[in-house]
Amino acid sequence: MCTWFLSILIFSSTSAFAIEEAIEALKTDILRSTKVIDHSVKLFHWRHGPLEHTPDSRRLLFKKSLEVFWSEGSNEGATNLGKGMYFATDPAITRTYGLNGGTHPGDWLLLEINTPGNFKVLDIRRGPLLAKKTQRLLENSGCVGVVSLQTLFLDQQPACREILRQALAVSKIDGVNYSYESFASAFGLNENPGAFLLIGRDLPNRSSTEIFVKEMKPNSELEIIKSYIEEVAAGTPWPGVKSVSKEVLNRWVHHNLYGFESPHCSVLLNP
Repeated sequence: MCTWFLSILIFSSTSAFAIEEAIEALKTDILRSTKVIDHSVKLFHWRHGPLEHTPDSRRLLFKKSLEVFWSEGSNEGATNLGKGMYFATDPAITRTYGLNGGTHPGDWLLLEINTPGNFKVLDIRRGPLLAKKTQRLLENSGCVGVVSLQTLFLDQQPACREILRQALAVSKIDGVNYSYESFASAFGLNENPGAFLLIGRDLPNRSSTEIFVKEMKPNSELEIIKSYIEEVAAGTPWPGVKSVSKEVLNRWVHHNLYGFESPHCSVLLNP
């Protein structure tokens, strides 16, 4: 606690001019690795119960979860890009997040969002290094030893966290795209879309959100994944990812749908 308080004092004593310089330099690095996805794509977020009881409270969950990135004071114990709300590009690879104990179906909730047009994404899948000038200005502002955007997200120094948040805010970033397993990487396709940390505070107002829960209907979890697989078979929505044959997708489903027996998987798609 004392160390954390001392770090905040050091950050607050850093000159406002030095901090503004660091934010502006970092913004330049961020925008250099930013892309705009102008067509809508589906992203999926699983979690297991207990469940909220009304549609409004579940939508409020989306808004509150997006705020975690902006409000958490520390990334201690966090993985990937720190604390926040993560979305996969397919609903099967992260399905265990919706299971109790990892393999057994329990109470689950799945948020499926259709991203809005002009979805602004910081792409760090290839781990872009920060410019030397940016590294120097960050160090002058109390954010020491950071060399890439990816390491900046997980850094524990309060100065790093605050400067990153401000640079992302002024850059109007909706989400951060990072490397993660997906249907594409499972079969060595030419571009893996990875996964996303969503941070855009206005996304609940701009994007279409569907919320599924276990009690909707029997086998609804399987139906959600089946629907997605059929869409992929018709043509993937990701630039650079070619369409996948039903035969390949069926093999992938057999491998990835933990908890489903083979006979269930085999009827996901007709030949």
